[in-house]
Amino acid sequence: MTTPIPKSIEMAGDRDLYSVTFDWDLSRDVEQDIPLTNFEDWLAFSDHARISGWGRHSGRKLWQVPRTLQRKVYRICKGNQDKKEVHNEQCYA
Repeated sequence: MTTPIPKSIEMAGDRDLYSVTFDWDLSRDVEQDIPLTNFEDWLAFSDHARISGWGRHSGRKLWQVPRTLQRKVYRICKGNQDKKEVHNEQCYA
């Protein structure tokens, strides 16, 4: 199963996620070379995802926000790893 890599993240507030948009093409390319089996591996390829929406994290990238928020995004991505045929799908939190 491929753990999706986020393309963009939209916030509903400082701590609440609104949606995550996945980059399935990049996810499949990375998975062919390096299996993303844990949080640290996933974060190495996801740290570039742009954050938008409401709250103080808007305009930052994923690597610039607290670890708790990074883990929330990771849990959403892990929960959508079985959707292989959808490109750039947006998942609402």
